[in-house]
Amino acid sequence: MDAFAELFPGYPIKNLAQPSLKAVVHVLNKLNTCSPEDKKRLLHAVVYCVLSDGVVNPEEVETMRLIAMMLECPMPVLSLPAEHAVKKRRVI
Repeated sequence: MDAFAELFPGYPIKNLAQPSLKAVVHVLNKLNTCSPEDKKRLLHAVVYCVLSDGVVNPEEVETMRLIAMMLECPMPVLSLPAEHAVKKRRVI
């Protein structure tokens, strides 16, 4: 909580329970002031969260795409565990 309070002074934590679009855009604009390395770490954390249950749904992908766009960073590559990968068939 201290890091959040430092980055967003005066922003009440209770507003995070059900953020409005305006609040999300405000936070992403503030995060856009971070260093490129911190932005990269943030996107990797987002990818970790999305992949943690082994299922990637369209809403998660679009949310990651939005975060990457707002942070002016390339979209990270998603790689699921091997058991979820689509196997290529060999054509003879």
